Amino acid sequence: MRYLILIFFSFVISHSFAQTNFEATYQIKFDNEKLKNLYKEESSRDAMQYNMLFKTMIKSAESLDYKILFNSSNAVFEPTETLTVKKNKGLNFGSGILTTIDAEAKIFTSTECNEYYKKIDAGGVKALVLYPFKNFNWKLTNQNKVLNGLKIFKANTELNRNNRVILIEAWYCKDLPYSYGPVMFNGLPGLIVQVTIEEKSKNSLKYTFSMESIKKTSKAVEKAPKETYKIISERELNEIFAKMNSNFNPH
Repeated sequence: MRYLILIFFSFVISHSFAQTNFEATYQIKFDNEKLKNLYKEESSRDAMQYNMLFKTMIKSAESLDYKILFNSSNAVFEPTETLTVKKNKGLNFGSGILTTIDAEAKIFTSTECNEYYKKIDAGGVKALVLYPFKNFNWKLTNQNKVLNGLKIFKANTELNRNNRVILIEAWYCKDLPYSYGPVMFNGLPGLIVQVTIEEKSKNSLKYTFSMESIKKTSKAVEKAPKETYKIISERELNEIFAKMNSNFNPH
């Protein structure tokens, strides 16, 4: 893996980035100490079933690869099965936890239009959910380290969402001049190689996306299928799912 990245690194130094497509592969790891607070302590049958299901979702999410296919103007993020995971098994079991961190579906990024589209095709809903570009207000530092042969620099930010404080620590590579990152993290002067997200509360998740490899690819960077999918807002999506839940629980 390290040699793969070093070979790529030597390539990009001597070649232009223009009109070149790349594929970066990430993996996710959840913090075990934070996970302990999310398991139920009682020994009832329901608690044991819940803990077993939750553990399966975490394990399945960590078994997947998370890829970004990108060039200078567009990027697509997508969770994908690895060779060691039976088709759809990891995605099916991991989707429950991935939905809470917006990593369960394909996400299209356009730096030209400054917007994100998440592709939803489940539960009878077929749509593109439009998200505006987030301004993360990154605080850049001179702190750096080498990860898999790449020199990366640290940046921090803090978000407030629905009265929840979320801490984000990102490490980006200046030698890869793209502002993309996993899920919808963006806006740094280089590709995000590693990012850790933690909500400041006891019963919450802490997780890290780390880049495992990157390569030049002949694959085309797909754009959001706006012609065939209905475009809706995140609020409209939440209303659709709320209505679906009420149909299952009429009382």
